[in-house]
Amino acid sequence: MKILFCADGSEASYYAIRKSLPFLHRNDQIDIIHIIDWGLLPTYVTFPAEEEIRYPEEKNIAQKILDKAIELIEAEGYSVRKADYFHGKPAKIILEVITEEGYDIVVLGSHGKKGIRKWLGSVSRKVVTKSSIPILIVRPPDEPEKGVFVGTKDVLFAVDGSEYSYHAVKQAISILNLDNSSVEITTIRPGAESLPLEITMDNEWLQDCLRKQKEIANEILENTKLILQEHNIPVKSAFSLEGNAADVILNYIEEHKQDLVVMGSHGREGISDFLLGSVSKRVLDYATSPVLIIPIKGMSIHK
Repeated sequence: MKILFCADGSEASYYAIRKSLPFLHRNDQIDIIHIIDWGLLPTYVTFPAEEEIRYPEEKNIAQKILDKAIELIEAEGYSVRKADYFHGKPAKIILEVITEEGYDIVVLGSHGKKGIRKWLGSVSRKVVTKSSIPILIVRPPDEPEKGVFVGTKDVLFAVDGSEYSYHAVKQAISILNLDNSSVEITTIRPGAESLPLEITMDNEWLQDCLRKQKEIANEILENTKLILQEHNIPVKSAFSLEGNAADVILNYIEEHKQDLVVMGSHGREGISDFLLGSVSKRVLDYATSPVLIIPIKGMSIHK
C-alpha cells in the first residue's frame, strides 16, 4: 500500500503520524509532503526582491518539517520512501498528488474543533469530498495522552447496510493493519421520533415498525461480522443504537475513546447518506477519535 502523510509542521500533524502508524503494515510505501501556501507569503510579483530572501527561508522551514516527520516514522521502525515539499494551494496540491502518484490512503492532522486550521477549514472538507481514495483525519486530544496506544487498538465500524458501507469495511480490511485490534460494529436506528405522526399514535403499529427496524439492524450487523470474520478478524461486539446519527455516534466515541472510526460514503463525492449533510459535518468536525472516510470510487477494484 502507498501511504501519503501531509505534514504542516504543527503538533497535530505529528500526532496524526504517531496515531496512524500502528494501523500500517511494515512494508507499506510511505511518502510525506509539505505544502508552502503562497497565500500566506508576500506577493512576489509585486515584490520580486522578496523571493530571493523569503522563499529560501520557507524552503528551509519545509525541509525541517519533513525531516522531523521522517524521524518520527523511522523511530517506530517504518521506512519513508520519499519526502518533498510543494508550493501552491494545499487542497489543490493534495488532490493532484493523490491522482498522479496513485496513493491508497492519505493522512491529515486537524486542529481544534473545526477542521484543519493550518490549511483553513475549507481545505479538509475539499480533500474529503473530492478525494477518490480513503482519507484519515486525526485530531489530537484536548489532554495529552500517556501513550498513543495502551494495549489493543480500538476500532469502530459505523455501517448502514448499503453496499457502500460494506465496501468501506472491505476496503479498510485491505488497507489497514488490524492485528491486535478490538473491533466493534454499530448501526444507527432512527427511533420513534423519526416516524410519521400517524404511526406514533398507533402503539401496535409503532411497536411493529420499531421491531422491524431492530431486525434490519441485526441483519446489517450480522452481514458486517461475516465480512470481518472471513478475513480472520474477531469482532468484540456488534450493536445498534437509536437516535440522531451524529449525536449517537459522537457520544459513543466520546465515551469509549476509539482509536479509529471507519465510515463509508455514497455517491461519487462526499459522505454517505447515513451521515448526510449537517450530520456528516458534525461527525468530522467534532469527533474526538480519528475518522477514516472511504469513498465509493474503486468499488470494482476491492471486493
